Amino acid sequence: MNRENIRKPEMNDFNRIYDLVIIGGGMIGPSIAHFAQKKLGSKSHIALLEQSRDLGQGTSVKSLEQGRCGWPDKTVCNMMVTTTNILQRPQDYGLRVTPDQLGLTKKPYFWAASTENEIKTYQQLAFILKRRGIDAEFLDLNLAMELCPWLIGTSVKGGMLDRSGFKIDSQVLAKAFAEATPDAQFFIDTPAQQIIIENGRVIGVKTHDGIIKTNKVVIAAGPATRGLVETVDGLTIPIVSLPRYNYYSNNRNPALRENDPFVIVPITGAYWRPERGGILGGFSHKVDGIQKPSEFFPGEDNLFKIKFLTAVWQGLNPKGLTDPDEINDIFSDPLGFYAATYSKNAPFGSGTVSGGYYVHRENAIEDDRPMMFWLTPDIGIMTAFSGHGVMGAPAAGLYGAEIFFGNRDQYVDHKHFGLKPPPSKGISLTI
Repeated sequence: MNRENIRKPEMNDFNRIYDLVIIGGGMIGPSIAHFAQKKLGSKSHIALLEQSRDLGQGTSVKSLEQGRCGWPDKTVCNMMVTTTNILQRPQDYGLRVTPDQLGLTKKPYFWAASTENEIKTYQQLAFILKRRGIDAEFLDLNLAMELCPWLIGTSVKGGMLDRSGFKIDSQVLAKAFAEATPDAQFFIDTPAQQIIIENGRVIGVKTHDGIIKTNKVVIAAGPATRGLVETVDGLTIPIVSLPRYNYYSNNRNPALRENDPFVIVPITGAYWRPERGGILGGFSHKVDGIQKPSEFFPGEDNLFKIKFLTAVWQGLNPKGLTDPDEINDIFSDPLGFYAATYSKNAPFGSGTVSGGYYVHRENAIEDDRPMMFWLTPDIGIMTAFSGHGVMGAPAAGLYGAEIFFGNRDQYVDHKHFGLKPPPSKGISLTI
């Protein structure tokens, strides 16, 4: 892959005035750079600033690189359908890669319902999604057990299967956007420090090596977005960052097959999938949001694997036991997780934990619609992807280019991505 435009800035780069500077080289930044270049033309000068030593470095640890179209909010659902179209036909959108090179593989979602309320919820959602053309259906107890035999004996009574799910290699995709945008420059190892304002207008972005000159900035810096906005006197943005950890173990119960779906147990928020002979998963635990994280990655949570396995145990507990120690036969459970949660010698007691932040609207944690709008006439915002930047990025670049530089109504009703969108209607699923 050609990497000539992925580099550290040189002295001449600080003498040029760029038509647009994008801050953030995770997934959203390279995508908006690609589609913005199409809107602004090949003669426009675009620069992207990424603090890490390569593009997409923070993406894979903040996400399971998993995506789906089955969202209850229609705006987000349509956005993810657009992402899927781009990933399935990347060359139609200017990318020089194939779906196989992007690592695109099918990985359905299975939402395991354990209560009558969950059953009704997923019956309703499956009906809504099917009307939108999404390949989703509700599975009763027998069909659910046929899909995942290892669920026999758990609390699961059925669930929703969303066949639109997929996996992707996020770093390959980020670099594919850069390679397909040769007229833009992607400056790595170049953290943005401050938005420079003169006479009320943007004139550049300060870095540790100097000022990158521009009069238009789009901030797509994930958890650093709010802090960068607040380098401008009087500006802020109502977002918070929440830590999210992933747990990988190279051991798993043989009953879990490599092609089994991505499983979510909504009652506890635990989720996982078979991965490289082991399991990869996590859970959505309730924590307070952080307005401006001091570090890009959260501090280590050495207890997370126990918390994750406990959430699995509680979510699939067939007898409603309050203490896993009440189970006498540690191998009697379907997953082999119950005992592993508390046994130091069990194979699932080992494993690795990694983490990052995901960004939400401050006063609407369960609203999964991201923000894409002009905060000022020359400062654009792309944030609040709720930990779903990988699946949202391709469409976000396409939509964002329209919102910032084109006919804003061509692809999407832009008011849904503004600072104060209309209320989100539907069932909230935040996994």
